[in-house]
Amino acid sequence: MKQFHSLPDPKEEGFSWPAFDAALERVHNVERRRHEAERTVEELQERISGENQQDIQRLAAAIAAGAQDPAPPELEDLASELREQRRLGKALEEAEPRAEGELSRVVAEHREEWEAEVEGALEKAIAAERRALEKAMQPVQKARARRQYLESLAGWIRTTPPVFSPPSDATVPVAFSQLSQDADRAERQAQERHEAERQAQEENRRREAKEREAAEKGAA
Repeated sequence: MKQFHSLPDPKEEGFSWPAFDAALERVHNVERRRHEAERTVEELQERISGENQQDIQRLAAAIAAGAQDPAPPELEDLASELREQRRLGKALEEAEPRAEGELSRVVAEHREEWEAEVEGALEKAIAAERRALEKAMQPVQKARARRQYLESLAGWIRTTPPVFSPPSDATVPVAFSQLSQDADRAERQAQERHEAERQAQEENRRREAKEREAAEKGAA
């Protein structure tokens, strides 16, 4: 059974993980070969069906004309290739989860190393997002405020008697606040992950210490 429906490509974010790249390429290679085998099976089935249909038409024409029955088409080679492609397809169906399992093993083997890289990049990305939000909010708010002021001014000119209502709008600050809150959420979850992992490591160390102590007492 297929283990992954989608997979990341760390190279897109600048990570250099040769072991991951090699395992991912094996997964993609199996997927490509499986799709090729499936297409070939469909093409062979269509060719065999077409040959059989043409044979029936030739035989019908010969019977109607009182001529000698034509020899049936030679389909042994196509049938043999179809069997081989079906066999290959079955093998590739089994190979795909195996290749994905190897990818999972590689990820587990390098988890701590890659986790540190990704968490470091995530911290920088959160900081960059906040800087971008701060930089973007002022020109957006200024442009929106000017448009709203001119909108109110256009209405004032057309009002009799003229009644001017200065625009008041919090849409931009609220929208950017929501975006900022999402960055806060990402940072908070990262901190919670770190704390949970730290506690798990401490618990493992305490358990290992107890096991060593029990082993030493047993040996004594």
